[in-house]
Amino acid sequence: MRLPAFHVVAVIACAATAAQAAPAREPTPAQKAELDKLDKELRELQIKAAYFGASKIACKAYRLQRDATGEDSRQAQQRKSVCANLLSGGGEYAEALTLFQELLATTEREKGPESHETAYALMAMTGVYWAQNRYDELEPIVHRIVAITKKVDGEQSQGYAQQLMTEGALYYARNEYSSAQRLYEESLRLHEKLAAASKDDSSLLGPLQMLANVYWQTNQRPKAIALYDRSIAIAEKSKLVQTRAGIMWGVSGVYSYGGREDLAAPLMKRVIEIYEQEISRLEKTKPDDAMLPMYLGSLAMIHRQNGDAAAADKVLTRAVAVAPKRNGASGWEAALAEVKRAEGKPKEAVALLEQAKTALAKTTPLAAITYGWQMGDALREEGDYRRAEKVLDEHRAAIAKYFGTRHPMYGLSLLSLSKVYAAAGKIPQAERALTESLDLAEKDLALALRTGTESDHAVYFARNNYQLDTAISFELHYAPRSPSAARLGLTTLLRRKGRVLDAAAGAMATIRSKLSPEDKKLLDELASARAQLAKLTVAGPTATGQSDDADYAKEIALLEDRIQRLEVEVSKKSAAYRLVSQPIDLAAVQKMIPADARLIEMVNYQPLDPKARYSLKPKYPPRRYAAYVTGSKGDPTLVELGDAKTIDQAVEKFRKAVSDPDNDGAVDLGRALYDLTLAKIVPHLGGATNLLIAPDGALNLVPFAALADEKRQFLIKKYTFTYPTSGRDLLRLKLSTKAQGGGMVFADPSFDS
Repeated sequence: MRLPAFHVVAVIACAATAAQAAPAREPTPAQKAELDKLDKELRELQIKAAYFGASKIACKAYRLQRDATGEDSRQAQQRKSVCANLLSGGGEYAEALTLFQELLATTEREKGPESHETAYALMAMTGVYWAQNRYDELEPIVHRIVAITKKVDGEQSQGYAQQLMTEGALYYARNEYSSAQRLYEESLRLHEKLAAASKDDSSLLGPLQMLANVYWQTNQRPKAIALYDRSIAIAEKSKLVQTRAGIMWGVSGVYSYGGREDLAAPLMKRVIEIYEQEISRLEKTKPDDAMLPMYLGSLAMIHRQNGDAAAADKVLTRAVAVAPKRNGASGWEAALAEVKRAEGKPKEAVALLEQAKTALAKTTPLAAITYGWQMGDALREEGDYRRAEKVLDEHRAAIAKYFGTRHPMYGLSLLSLSKVYAAAGKIPQAERALTESLDLAEKDLALALRTGTESDHAVYFARNNYQLDTAISFELHYAPRSPSAARLGLTTLLRRKGRVLDAAAGAMATIRSKLSPEDKKLLDELASARAQLAKLTVAGPTATGQSDDADYAKEIALLEDRIQRLEVEVSKKSAAYRLVSQPIDLAAVQKMIPADARLIEMVNYQPLDPKARYSLKPKYPPRRYAAYVTGSKGDPTLVELGDAKTIDQAVEKFRKAVSDPDNDGAVDLGRALYDLTLAKIVPHLGGATNLLIAPDGALNLVPFAALADEKRQFLIKKYTFTYPTSGRDLLRLKLSTKAQGGGMVFADPSFDS
């Protein structure tokens, strides 16, 4: 998650505190020359944003300084602080935390346990806990910072008010909204007193927004709207255009996502007015002002958000015209190209992207990455499949070189390539590319689920639901008779359905609470190694500071080996961890299906038309239900069930009927629901009568045994029903069987065990 703003201040203050340590001996000329060399390398790596390589150099410099001038020297402590912060920024949390704790101990010894310097040292180390969502361990540290600030600065100080905000942010992150609300309210009261004394209410924008967000999140909408109104009123007085427009734009987004377009629309209209007025003023008085193209671009993005491609096109065209040209491009070409695609003008979009790519290529080798995927999609829409393949091949090669083949961008490039292959009729190639893309997405998903909160995971799934929909739609549109496409679709469904619940059940906080102190250290090592791998994967080979891609690959391989060893160790300690960390493989699930049974994996999905034109606000066809049917061996079968709204209405009618003793239409309604669902599945059961049904959507509420077939006989007379959340639950049965050495019964669960 994003670190609180105070963390940056704390890092600077911590370094300054460390610099006040006692002086010591001077380094030798040879040591000084080596330190100067390391400092030069460090600056170069930081300019390149090669933070992993920079952390190695910084820590090497710290060790050399320590040997030269002593651990307690001002220079050694200063370098130690830099080393710790770079390690933390690179995800090497365990090593960083050790150094932060040592720096804290030194500060406490020299400045006292209740000093500004100690508070800053504590703030610096909290970044490790924030980054790993280790909120339980963070809580006492934040409480201590608040207590110190209250004592040394006073209860009426700006520092204390800010620390209350930080404490509130901790509770908000833990979804403890009532505690967060209390702290935000107290912080706002203090900020209001300070603002009244200084006669400057601009400092209230942050506290007002944070408290309003809590009110909105907890359905205290009138209170939230009142605070949003106050923040808008304050923003309106600002001389900064971006402050006035930015606050209103942000609030309008909250309203829009919350279904209050009546509140969002006037704000959005006001934002447009602000930008248009400022643009008009600058065009008349300062046509060469550097902010003019920025305001034009911001205005265009608002039109884009509203789905008004024509208005966005008009404004972006002006931005391209007035913006300073660098190597023949303004920087707005890519945004304009997207709008052109939405208008059904892929040829114009390709021309703009080529212009931008040519300009960028003169200054950076990342041009192919920056514009490759969008150009590939535009060429596909234009029908130039051969060139689209070539562009996306170059795109993928550039990603592999600079970021590695494990980077999420590599998977997205493969996804675009699969669409090109499919459009060109190269179905086997399309299926291979899609399979590889989804495999990479699964690795990304596994990393995401091992950190963060349940709400974080829900947001992640909401953003990536298209991956499952893509797999199902690919089979239906392009490969309806492909066994491998069916396996891909069912595998993707097993990987995703109910996964957030599994992650919540095996959350790291829960696992950690049941481990011994020594085993918790093992979990910390694993979290640190995973964080390093995730950040190194995203940063790419340049992050190591090495020019040889082989060094990057070697470092990735070493981290993966280390993670695997640690996972084995943690798995030995925790059954919950074994459950959430095991790979999800269709063959493994099938092995757990009894020979006389069939797994029926139902899914409520969004059909995707692979030939639909790109749109700023796409309109999708109605959702549908489908079901994968599979036995203990063989290939699964995808069965289309039909329109989700029709089935959901049938479910609602049936449920009302069976809950009313006086309603004699339950049998007929059960028969109608049977015709819409299981009647279409029965021909694919191969005579099996033991049914493992994993429903989805409204079908979760249906007792299938109570439905009636074409002979008006209840299904309970013909079939045995079991209701797993997902076929993935069968893997849990496998683990339990291994652990207990016997069978398992799903009944009368003890939820607190």
